[in-house]
Amino acid sequence: MLEHAGLARSAPDSDRFGLEVWRATRLDGDPLPQLLASGADVAIYRLPVGSSQPVRALAQRGFEVIDAGVLVYYTVDLRRYVPAAPVNREVAITQATPQDDAAMARLVDASFADYSSHYLANPLFPRALALAGYREWALRHRAGARTSSWIARRAGEVVGFACCEADAARGIANGGIYGVLPSESGQGLFGDLIRHTQRHYRELGFIEMRMSTKIDNYAVQKVWAREGFHLYAAYDTLHVNVPPTRGEGRAPGGPAGTDPRPSVATMRRISRGLPSWKQAISGSGRATGCCCASWPAMGAAFATTSRSVAAPASCLAPWHGVSPPGTCMEANGSRAALPAPRRARRGHGCCAWTRVRCLSRRPSTRSAPTTSSNTSPKTRPRSPASIVRCARAASSR
Repeated sequence: MLEHAGLARSAPDSDRFGLEVWRATRLDGDPLPQLLASGADVAIYRLPVGSSQPVRALAQRGFEVIDAGVLVYYTVDLRRYVPAAPVNREVAITQATPQDDAAMARLVDASFADYSSHYLANPLFPRALALAGYREWALRHRAGARTSSWIARRAGEVVGFACCEADAARGIANGGIYGVLPSESGQGLFGDLIRHTQRHYRELGFIEMRMSTKIDNYAVQKVWAREGFHLYAAYDTLHVNVPPTRGEGRAPGGPAGTDPRPSVATMRRISRGLPSWKQAISGSGRATGCCCASWPAMGAAFATTSRSVAAPASCLAPWHGVSPPGTCMEANGSRAALPAPRRARRGHGCCAWTRVRCLSRRPSTRSAPTTSSNTSPKTRPRSPASIVRCARAASSR
């Protein structure tokens, strides 16, 4: 049942995909501050159609925004609608038991193998793990305090299932996940499962039942319409992939602590120190630093200086032993076998070690040196998202 909540960590998704997956069904102003503070690798936003523009605008700030489809919601008034009799009278629909778990898992695999879920729109989510998510979701309904599940048997063979969630305080039931064997398609079994759950909650005194699916899942929507449901809401589903993924967290698909790439939070810490760094190099325009754009998996370029400003160990440590030999600064500030310097095009690309291009614009020679009280737009530090866009341009060359 969709509850409107701000950005929060999704433990089931995070554990399943080996990434920090966060979800939100409500926006509280600009989504960027919450997103940067969360440490998420992927944020999934489900928002009413027409209100998702602030999230879509994150694409202009260096984030990958994926339109994962539209979710449509249907409802029926159980006080007025009387479910019809089942079509398949020989099919027995009973409450699921622990002994049915294996059969239900096989049913989920068979009925959702070709379902185009919102997870599949994101290349970070493997199809096999997405299908496993539906399996886990169905099995959780049997053991939940607010959930129930049913199994349909024809001649002793399990041929369908239904899982629902109930909010007794509000009198609203939500049809969570239903499925039938492909061989049962067109036999009216799916409609019988809908009618069974309608009747169950109507007898318990519930006043409303809701269903939801992707807008392109036409077959089930036709069945819902026949069973008294009508469309009442539509929600955009957007995935925001945060570049780069968390350095202090886990690598995609790996255990915690195995991803050496820096997080957005680290980028923010680095960018906050830029004014003093630029003062240190404004005289000569040179810095004894290095660029890590040559690491394709990272694709982000950073520069450090060992003069006037001590680079924090946390800013250097993620690259030690990871980048190609000779491309990164040692902890003591020495640089050996650095790549040949190259000039970056206007405001873009890799700094090599002669220009801090990826973190800031080159100080203007026609203006006074940058100070805290004299900062022009040309010398203002870039945002973390701008750093990522700049780094991507560098790594693509």
